[in-house]
Amino acid sequence: MKNREIGIAIGFLPGELSIGEGLARLLSFIIKGLIENRIQITLLSPEWAKSDLEKILKDIELHNSEFISIITTGKIPLIFNFKRRLESLFLNREKRYRNKENSKSIKPFNWAEFFLDRITKFCAKIPFLIQIILIPIFYCIYFSFILLNDNKNLLYKSNRIGTKNHYNPDKKISKRKVQSFYNKLSDEIINCEYKKLCKIAQKNERIKSWIIPTLFWPLIVEKIPNPIVIAPDIVFSAFPVGFELSSRGYNDSDHYVKMKDHFQLSLNFATQIITYSDYVKNQQVCKFFNIDDKKVSVIPHGHISLSDNAYVREKIQYFDPNFQREKSVQIIMNYLEENNLNQYKGFIDTKFIMFTSQIRPHKNILNLVKAIYKIRDEKHIFLKLILTADFSTDAKIMKTINKYHLETDIIQFTRISSQLMAALYNLASIAVNPSLAEGGFPFTFSEAYSVGTPSIMSKIPVVEEYILDPNLKDIMLFDPYDITDMVNKIIWGVFNRDLLFKLQEPLFSKSVSRSWKKVAEDYYNITQKL
Repeated sequence: MKNREIGIAIGFLPGELSIGEGLARLLSFIIKGLIENRIQITLLSPEWAKSDLEKILKDIELHNSEFISIITTGKIPLIFNFKRRLESLFLNREKRYRNKENSKSIKPFNWAEFFLDRITKFCAKIPFLIQIILIPIFYCIYFSFILLNDNKNLLYKSNRIGTKNHYNPDKKISKRKVQSFYNKLSDEIINCEYKKLCKIAQKNERIKSWIIPTLFWPLIVEKIPNPIVIAPDIVFSAFPVGFELSSRGYNDSDHYVKMKDHFQLSLNFATQIITYSDYVKNQQVCKFFNIDDKKVSVIPHGHISLSDNAYVREKIQYFDPNFQREKSVQIIMNYLEENNLNQYKGFIDTKFIMFTSQIRPHKNILNLVKAIYKIRDEKHIFLKLILTADFSTDAKIMKTINKYHLETDIIQFTRISSQLMAALYNLASIAVNPSLAEGGFPFTFSEAYSVGTPSIMSKIPVVEEYILDPNLKDIMLFDPYDITDMVNKIIWGVFNRDLLFKLQEPLFSKSVSRSWKKVAEDYYNITQKL
């Protein structure tokens, strides 16, 4: 029998592929399903993402699988590390200067920017050994520009106030300007690496088509053979205002336009497109981007279970819940001790709800935080919230937490393993998903239910597409824009946990009927049509 093979190409930057988050989890499910079908997998990746990829495989215990091979670009470009070092230096340097007066000597920095822009483009294309020789020279030249800039500022200031004892640059380099500059350098380096990836794929005679799990990499989609692109969701089509903040954390008035252009190019270049739901296919891909529906296939998610990670079986009613609780507590306590988070140990003995997510504009975490405040201060019910998102990076969420004194009521667990996620879900009163948009029926439902915990969630199109029972919709769904409705559904769910769990059993059984083995087979079949 002929060996079956599939190729998956990724272009993640360092740190973007994180255990327990978004696309990393989707990849892990698809990879598991492919291996169940005994399909050989070639993962094509930049060298800088290899360690992150290996961590994902280790988390799902497939890091030594004979069915997986990882091919990379070979070495991380030295210029990439050079650029990151300079970025750190500049941003730290900028923090030291607080004078807001206008400067008359910014010309040297512009020359430095011009110089770095040119050398980055040059170095990204030359052999590794030549980079080793040239980069020290570039450091010296570059810092001469910096010294010239500082000396001119010092001279100007001395002439102006008649002393040389007061040094303060007349204008700090704006963080946005510096970040915009480094983003341009990053893009040039990244594009060069993507071109290398595509050349590797073009030379691979065994794999005729490649799956690309996101729309963010149009250059890869354009040049790789027979690209099959996954469009998880295109939420900015409905919520453009929330995406004026760039993925690198700085306001960029053109960010929405750039993202839209990237997605349009990826969809246009793709030979085939995969979505998780009819809603995303019809309303976002075909209607918003004007893509022919014959080019788009819908492959719904498979059943997601965390039971193997939490020492429980699928048929929870036949398992000892006391034993399961003991195991979950042990897993969580070990994590808290290992990470010096002993101050959070008390939450295990209180009622808490849980939402696994990243920080994204459409995830609606701010309304969930406000709901916790209302439950505590208006309903006088003490309930904690566990988030897996790093909300410390979101100024609005942090401001709201501080304003309502929720510092001890909202607890953060970031980049957690599947085992820890299972333990947290198992002890939670309910799982909550307040998202304003999703690509398919949320993972959170079957994850939580598989370890004995029911869910409530937003009443949004992809959810209503999946839940057909109108009575169940009324019980478990809330208006994500209405905090009062969210509060009432949370309270009802917490205090009617067993009833909610029982009512959701048919929904869970429906999800169990679709395995990731079947999903992976569907993905593979699409690659064979090309």
